[in-house]
Amino acid sequence: MLHFHSLKQIFAKISLRTLLVVLFAIQIFVAVGLTGYLSFLNGQKAVDDLASQLQEEVTSRIHEHLKAYLETPHLINENHYNATKLGLLDIDDPVLLGRFFWHQLQVFDSVSTIYYGNNEGGIVLAGRQIDGSFNIEQTTDFAAGPYQIFDTNNQGVRSEQPARIANDFDARQRPWYKAAQDAAQAAWSEIFVIYARRNLGIAANLPVYDNQTNELKGVFTTQLVVSQIADFLGNLEIGKTGETFIMERNGLLVASSTKELPFIMVDENLANAQRLKATDSQDNLVSSSAQYLEQAFNDLHHIQTGRRFTVNIDDERHYIEVTPLKDDRGLDWLIVVAVPENDFMGQINENTRTTILLTICALLIAILIGILTSRWIIHPILSLTNTAQKLSMGQWNEPLPVERSDELGLLADAFNSMVGQLKESFATLETKNKEIQTLNTDLEQRVAHRTADLNAKMDELVQTRNELLQSEKMASLGRLVAGFAHEINTPIGVAVGAASTLNEVARQVNALLQYDEVDEHELLSLLESVDEAADLTLSNLRRAVRLVSSFKRTAVDQSSETARLFDVYETVEDVNNSLYNKFKNTSIQITVDCPSPLTLYGFPGALDQILTNLMMNSYVHGFDDGKREGQIRIKTKLNGEKLHIEYTDTGKGMTQEALNNIFEPFFTTRRGKGGTGLGMYICYNLITSQLSGTVTCQSELGKGTVFTIEYPVHTSVPEDV
Repeated sequence: MLHFHSLKQIFAKISLRTLLVVLFAIQIFVAVGLTGYLSFLNGQKAVDDLASQLQEEVTSRIHEHLKAYLETPHLINENHYNATKLGLLDIDDPVLLGRFFWHQLQVFDSVSTIYYGNNEGGIVLAGRQIDGSFNIEQTTDFAAGPYQIFDTNNQGVRSEQPARIANDFDARQRPWYKAAQDAAQAAWSEIFVIYARRNLGIAANLPVYDNQTNELKGVFTTQLVVSQIADFLGNLEIGKTGETFIMERNGLLVASSTKELPFIMVDENLANAQRLKATDSQDNLVSSSAQYLEQAFNDLHHIQTGRRFTVNIDDERHYIEVTPLKDDRGLDWLIVVAVPENDFMGQINENTRTTILLTICALLIAILIGILTSRWIIHPILSLTNTAQKLSMGQWNEPLPVERSDELGLLADAFNSMVGQLKESFATLETKNKEIQTLNTDLEQRVAHRTADLNAKMDELVQTRNELLQSEKMASLGRLVAGFAHEINTPIGVAVGAASTLNEVARQVNALLQYDEVDEHELLSLLESVDEAADLTLSNLRRAVRLVSSFKRTAVDQSSETARLFDVYETVEDVNNSLYNKFKNTSIQITVDCPSPLTLYGFPGALDQILTNLMMNSYVHGFDDGKREGQIRIKTKLNGEKLHIEYTDTGKGMTQEALNNIFEPFFTTRRGKGGTGLGMYICYNLITSQLSGTVTCQSELGKGTVFTIEYPVHTSVPEDV
């Protein structure tokens, strides 16, 4: 709600002309921008779909090609095995085997080498060379030993003498032989480096067993050159810059659509060449894709089904699809197809640029239309504004021209009618204003006279109130004097009687002393009477002294408004003593709960006056002039820097009306019986004004009354006094 209010305030400061232009521009901009954004999203989705279709198509083609390509060597091995079983091929005749293999190479141009190794370590091999020629190679006596290489003619007949002889060779120690021996079935060898071709190769192997002894007799092997897979991958069209590669589960690169070799030359010796890991490829797309897959799966063996990912490589989105390639002969590769999003975003980016240009053009057109529209709308409004300003300066004779019949024309017509009515109204108001001014002058004079009379009455009332308050104070002091006179009369009377007794005893003692002999017992009796009379006189005179001191403090405090150090307990007891005569013949028990000593700096007279008024109020109103029995309890304590007083009586309590008006001046329930209604009002003024405190009253009819008083005090004389 607050945001909406702030928005309204902002729009209120913008001119209508600017607002119309801005709103036109915003509408067009939002419409075109939203259309362009939705178009971009649709294009993005189309790109995702297209990339997915392309990757699936490429992956499918690779699968189909590799299935046929990798199945061929195994079919060749099975043909050789079947020919052997049918007696068409003698595996113990190396010359026949070599020529037969040579003819097989003429038929299967995807195969680079076909050979057979026997259980004696011998080998016979027909191989396709890089220059397109063919060789037949064989160990001497078809057993482990020197390795002979023969040239062949176009009929596959080897030369009589070997072209060259290599080092000794034992087929049984070769990885392809061991792979077939361990698998005991058709199996693939590990990928290896073909030194002569400077390429990678993989061999399909098939073991041959004796039908009777089940002894391994040898292994048929057909070898493929992996570069042919790389050539196929390189010929695939994968978008504009997309790439595909095949790697093993251990991360070693098999082939890729790039021209990068899948092995690293450590030195000039091919025997030391090392396989290249896909993550170490010089091609950024290949290495980044492989790194992402290793990070995503932690172990490439976890990839069991085809998966597709969208990855940021060098701050550009790429689509990566990985698919496993497996067979039952031990082959377990991963086909990865990676396509940059930018290969498909050319047209979309062009459409985006076109959308932006259209948005700018539409925005400019909207601004132009907004300006023209605002002029057409604002012009009559400006005329209306100018006329209104002239009217505000009192120029009533310039009506607004009505040149249109639309809503603005109706507004101008209504404005002219309003001007006429306003002119008449202002004339009437001017006449009324003069009449009101005359009445105001008379009224001000009457108010001045009434105010002077009221002030005089208020001064008289204030003086009367002050006199009543002083009278109430004097009446309270009078009650104090009367009580004191009655109270001191008893100890003085007793002291006078004791003094008379002393006088009589003194005469008797003098009379006894006139005799020559004095009765000791009689004299002692008279002296005991003297001691008793003296003690009685002294005790009553001391009581009279205490009463005089208490009266003196109370009288002085109540008649003085000077602050001094005083003891709270002593002050409460003085008030209690001063009213003792009032309560002594009643069944009212007075209890004081006050810590002693509790010395404070303040106005003891105010506290005397407050407690006196409260106790007299309880005596007169709560206990019906002392006729009811009950209890008055005065509890005081120091609460921080404030004196807390709780005054409680168990009298008859008050009605709700009396409680609501307890502190109002002149309110009394004993009107006509001597009550002035100023006792509680004086207490309230003393507490709130002189003492800067608070007072509350709680009472229910039949349950007594509680006054709670609290005001700030000092425990010592302030430094500024």
